[in-house]
Amino acid sequence: ILTVPYDKFLDEFLPALPKNAIYFSDTSVRAFSYNSHVGLGDIIFKNTQKARGKTRCLETILTRSDISMFQELHADSLAAQSFSDKWNNSHIMNFSNGWDRNQGGLCTALKRSWALQFDNIFFVDIDPGRCSLTICIKRNLVIMIANIHIPPQWTTAKKKYMIQRLRKLIPPSQDAAFIILGDFNFAFD
Repeated sequence: ILTVPYDKFLDEFLPALPKNAIYFSDTSVRAFSYNSHVGLGDIIFKNTQKARGKTRCLETILTRSDISMFQELHADSLAAQSFSDKWNNSHIMNFSNGWDRNQGGLCTALKRSWALQFDNIFFVDIDPGRCSLTICIKRNLVIMIANIHIPPQWTTAKKKYMIQRLRKLIPPSQDAAFIILGDFNFAFD
């Protein structure tokens, strides 16, 4: 599935999306979000028992949902590819990793049997490892699903910046259904 650059989506794709596309009459959505707290990182070398528990949790969520959103995977490309290969027959996965393993890491997994009803599906990486957007399009339906992880130590300005970048990509509510999942770590600031 194609990953579209942020600016290209904003300038070219967003204006071309279908209008008034929110007809859910034949579509159901089972979505789960899980902050794995290092679900695929080097935990497998440090604490194998804890790693097995986290892997079982990820697998349970994958089997029970159409859309699975994971945050804080802390995966490198090898760990992400290994996880993706294991579920390749039943799921389409997109990983958004930061510049290094310590910058979070997101995974969006779509169950293939659910995804096949759409004509087009693509991803937009808004903030690598912290915010990604999945866009699913069919005849009279556009569904946008955001996967977000906002670290608790982020400043208010940094939180606002990322949310404003996401907000620019969201069409009016009569043109698309928008679902936001993740770990927000909001406080009263």
